[in-house]
Amino acid sequence: MTTPSRANPDDISDFLERMNTRRTRYSRGYLKRDRLSFVGHPTAKCLRYKAPPGFGKSVQVAQCAQAALERNEDCIYLDFSSFRPKDLSEADLIANSIVAALSSEGFSETPTTSSVNILALRLLTDHERPVTICLDGVTDAATTQRFLRAIALETPETVRLALSEGLPDAMASLSALSDVVTIGPDDLGFTLDETGSVLSLDADQARRIFDLTGGWPLLCALAGKSNTPGVGIAHLPEVQAYFENDVLAQVPQPLRDCLMKASWLEEINEDVCNYVFKTDAAGLKLAKLESHYRLLASSTATPNRYEMNRALKEYLRNRFIEANGSRQSYFLKRIAFWHWRRREYRLVIKVALRAQDHNWAQRLGEQALLDLALRQGEIEALITWFTGIPRFKLIQTPSLAIGYAWVLYFGQRAQEAQEVLDRLNVLPASDPAKQDDPNGWGNWSTPLVWPHMMK
Repeated sequence: MTTPSRANPDDISDFLERMNTRRTRYSRGYLKRDRLSFVGHPTAKCLRYKAPPGFGKSVQVAQCAQAALERNEDCIYLDFSSFRPKDLSEADLIANSIVAALSSEGFSETPTTSSVNILALRLLTDHERPVTICLDGVTDAATTQRFLRAIALETPETVRLALSEGLPDAMASLSALSDVVTIGPDDLGFTLDETGSVLSLDADQARRIFDLTGGWPLLCALAGKSNTPGVGIAHLPEVQAYFENDVLAQVPQPLRDCLMKASWLEEINEDVCNYVFKTDAAGLKLAKLESHYRLLASSTATPNRYEMNRALKEYLRNRFIEANGSRQSYFLKRIAFWHWRRREYRLVIKVALRAQDHNWAQRLGEQALLDLALRQGEIEALITWFTGIPRFKLIQTPSLAIGYAWVLYFGQRAQEAQEVLDRLNVLPASDPAKQDDPNGWGNWSTPLVWPHMMK
C-alpha cells in the first residue's frame, strides 16, 4: 500500500487559487436550479451527479460550492480536469486540499507520523463550521472511493459532499450508502420552462427545441444557436462531433455497436434486440448502457423496456445506415415481423413507412388497419401515416387506396374518402390476376360498400 503524499504547500495554494477562479466562472451566468442542490436535498450527506457529458454536472458542482460559501461555510472545490501538482493522486490531492483549507496552523512541510488522509479526516471531524467538499470529474475509482467513503461514514452531518464522475461508475460504491443521492440525466435535463428561460425563447420555439433534444442541456444550447428549421439536429456538424468525441468516446466498441443497433428498433428491449440482430447477448449490454453510461433510460411506462434520447437516436440511426447500407431494409422487415406476431400493428406501420416499401406495407396492413381503427382508435395516426405514402403510389395500389379511404371515412372525412375512391374508379381496367392486390382490398372498391361498412 502506498503512503499518502504530502504536497508542496505552494503548489496546493496555487492550485486552490485557480480552483476559486474556475468555480466563480462556472457559477456565473448559468441557471440556478435549487432542486439539484442541497436546497432540494437537505438531508443528503452526498450529492452524486451522474450523466453523460453535456448535462451540466460541472456547473452543478461549482454552484454547490458557491452556495456553500454564500452560507458562510468552509468549502473545498476541486476540478480534476485541470492541471494539478505532479505525483499526487486524486485522493492525495483531496486530502492535501482539506488540510490546507482547514488547518489553523497552516500547511506545514514538516513530516508527520500520521498520513495526510487521517489528518484530513481529523480536521473534518473537529472543525466547528460546516464544510462542503465539491469534487468535479472524479476518475480514480479505487483509492478515491475509499477516502470518500471514509468521509461519508466517519465525519459529522455538518460535512457534506457534492461529486461528479469523470468516468462512468468512478464512485459506484458510494451510491449504496443511504444518504447519498444520485442525480441522473432525467433530473439534470432541462424542463420545458428551463429550456425557454436559458435560451430566451418564446413558448413555441422552446417547445420545438425541447422536443428535438429531450432537454439535454448541451444539445439545447447547440440547437438554440443553430436556428435550424428542420425536424432534427443530428445533421449539425457540432452535434455530430459532440456525440462522437465526447458522448460515445468513453463507451467500448461492443457497447457502441449494441447502442447503434438499439437505435434502429422502434421499441428497445432485450428480446426484440436479440431477435432482430440474431444474438443472445443484448440483455447485459443494454443494462450496462443504462446503468453504467446512462445512454439508455428504463421506461417508466413499460417494464423491461428502454428509452433513448431522440437526437442521439437520430444520430445513431444515420450511423447505422452508413454501416449497413442496403441491409437496413432487411433489419426493418425483421422488426416489423416481430411486432406483427405480437399484434402491435401501430409499430408495424411505423416500420413499414420507415422502409419506404409500400408494397410490403400493404401486405402487413389489412389486419393492422382493422385493429388500429376499431380496437385502438388510432384514426388520426392512421391518416398521418397514410399521408406519408406518395399519392401516385396510393392510387396505383388499390389495397392502399381503399385502406386510406376507409380510414378517412372513420375520421368523418367522407368527401376526401370519396375523392380517393373516384380516382380509383377511373383507373384503366386490368387483369385482376396481375393486380398488385394480395390482400383483396379491391373487392371493397365499390363506393356503395363504404356507407354500409360505416353502419
